[in-house]
Amino acid sequence: MKTWKIVASVVSLTVILSTTNIYSQSAGGRGMGRMQNPPTFTSYDLNSDGVITETEFNKAREARREARAKSGGMMRNTKNAPSFESIDTNNDGEISAEEFSKHQADYQGTRRNW
Repeated sequence: MKTWKIVASVVSLTVILSTTNIYSQSAGGRGMGRMQNPPTFTSYDLNSDGVITETEFNKAREARREARAKSGGMMRNTKNAPSFESIDTNNDGEISAEEFSKHQADYQGTRRNW
């Protein structure tokens, strides 16, 4: 009888852990409560010239949203997405790799403090 209880407990625990792992993988490998994979500078620098223009920024953002929607991902906080202007801190009309990296670090730091 004790053996049966132990086996049942182990099987139940295995099912629970497997289900959690499958859910995490179906959410893009992020797990519960974690941010999706953040975009990279190169994914926004569409012409690979070392800067992101507002046109590139908008095209890359839209492509990212479409890919997310196509995969069935949740589209949370799109209204709160940072603007081009908020990332282009020196207001030269282009986002440098440094500006992009600083924004990513600041944004991720803000999310961790929630």
